[in-house]
Amino acid sequence: MFSAQLGYLNSIPEGWGKTSRLELALERKEDLQLPKLGREVYLVEALKALGYTSHVFEGERPLSWKDVYYYKETFDPLLNKWEVETLLEMSADYLNAKIEGVNPLCIPPVDRDNVEPTSANQ
Repeated sequence: MFSAQLGYLNSIPEGWGKTSRLELALERKEDLQLPKLGREVYLVEALKALGYTSHVFEGERPLSWKDVYYYKETFDPLLNKWEVETLLEMSADYLNAKIEGVNPLCIPPVDRDNVEPTSANQ
């Protein structure tokens, strides 16, 4: 959830020029609504060190196994398989939320659990 909210905050909604949601929130001194971190803070720090996503000729993409493998071998050889998989998932969540956040009416990831789905059958 933390990485998705961070991706959302780093999005630049259509019609906002070059100002991200994060820049605007900081300027207005608004709460960023970042979830509290516990023991998993080291994974968020690793994701930050990795750069959240990879930038390629075609644009931004989630981190690959190769990206995380090189990080693991160079900086943190004790990372285990589930931690590597979690970092890959966090990178994808970050980028998906950043892409969704381009819509000015996008609901922040931290608020999505509170929204009840609507159905035509109700």
